[in-house]
Amino acid sequence: MNIILKKQEKNNFHGFTVVEFISIIVIFGLVASVAIFGYSQFQSNIALRNLAYEIALSIRQAQSYGITSSGDITSNISVPEIINNLDQEYVGVRIDSSSDRIIIFSGQLYSSAAELESYGVSSAAEISEICAGTESACLSRNSIDIIFRRASTAAMIGSVSASLPYARITVAGSSLDSTPHAVSVFSSGVISVEEVNP
Repeated sequence: MNIILKKQEKNNFHGFTVVEFISIIVIFGLVASVAIFGYSQFQSNIALRNLAYEIALSIRQAQSYGITSSGDITSNISVPEIINNLDQEYVGVRIDSSSDRIIIFSGQLYSSAAELESYGVSSAAEISEICAGTESACLSRNSIDIIFRRASTAAMIGSVSASLPYARITVAGSSLDSTPHAVSVFSSGVISVEEVNP
């Protein structure tokens, strides 16, 4: 009789109990939630970095247009009258935080008729601050024009007639954990992108 009971006890221990099964599901759920949270934070930081570099590359593209010696400015938009315009020696970028747009234009002043290219900002990131002046005394604005004159890499920040030495465009994300990035532009033509410590 003793032998039969031992065999029955061995057969009862196959598989998982309900408590063990629930424990495994809870552990798996915790690991998955940590991974998903980390991925969303990673995705937010990538969107911020991409926007900062998109702004810097737009400024660099206008600078490239500015240093070309010929009068030919190519764009995605066919605007032959811009090429023949008296202000063709100037090419600029307008960065507008109120409309979240980046616009490359031809001329000394921005006007919608002189737009060469225009970009919208993705919904994952936004232009949170634009300031111009000096590095120590930077005044906030809603938009900034950065203008380049042909055959020069120097930037005219603000306007051709009253250029400022420095501008900073800060981009931020909707997530509180995302790290803001800043694009700094100097009147010498130097453009840099760096993370901003909150």
